[in-house]
Amino acid sequence: MTNSRQYIIVLPLIFLITALFSAATNAASEAERHASFPVPTIEVNGSGISFLAPDMATVRIGVTREARTAREALDKTNMAMQKVIKSLQDNGIEKKDLQTGNFSIQPRYRSGISSRSGENTMPAITGYTVSNSLKVTIRHLKRLGTILDTVVSLGVNTGGNIRFSNSDPSPALNQARTRALHNALAKAKTLAGAAGVHLGKILSITENTGQQPAPGMFTEAFQLKAGRNAVPLAAGENGYQVQVNVRWAIIQ
Repeated sequence: MTNSRQYIIVLPLIFLITALFSAATNAASEAERHASFPVPTIEVNGSGISFLAPDMATVRIGVTREARTAREALDKTNMAMQKVIKSLQDNGIEKKDLQTGNFSIQPRYRSGISSRSGENTMPAITGYTVSNSLKVTIRHLKRLGTILDTVVSLGVNTGGNIRFSNSDPSPALNQARTRALHNALAKAKTLAGAAGVHLGKILSITENTGQQPAPGMFTEAFQLKAGRNAVPLAAGENGYQVQVNVRWAIIQ
């Protein structure tokens, strides 16, 4: 009787373990089958752009002087640049917004002259040119034209590369993100409708941002000329573009 009872207890346990093992094996096989046939998806790109009026600008201004000696040319350049920097600071430009962009001392040569023997002589140095340029960040655009006119009057004779920007472009970027996602969603709905399926949940979103050239962005160098009035400038708007890549699951 004892052996019979043991068989009665053990056999159901064996059947239970076998059933559980079989269920686990079937579940694993089902998972492998689904893994080999991934969920169908729709993947599209969307883009959006938003414009924002600039509230600051950077500009490069420079002083170039020529003289017979390097010392003399340097002294003339230093004197003019010191006046320019002082004027900028008097107009509210902080030290952190002033940065030397380039400094150079270059000799000026006279072309070689043919000697009586018919040979060209070596070029001779006739003087020196000293240049000092300054990158200026102006955080109050209303002052930009007046500042440019003032520094030219103080000796600035080269410059350019005005670039208008925004201290905080996040509002424009957020709006561009929303537009980009709506653009992607519209494309995905069109594709799903044409294919006779429905969009499921979003599986992934990736983003790429950039700044579009706008009418208010000047990159060409120009010669500054003094005048009685503030230099006329048009700031325009800066365009901020966002591109997204979105992938949806398909519900068939």
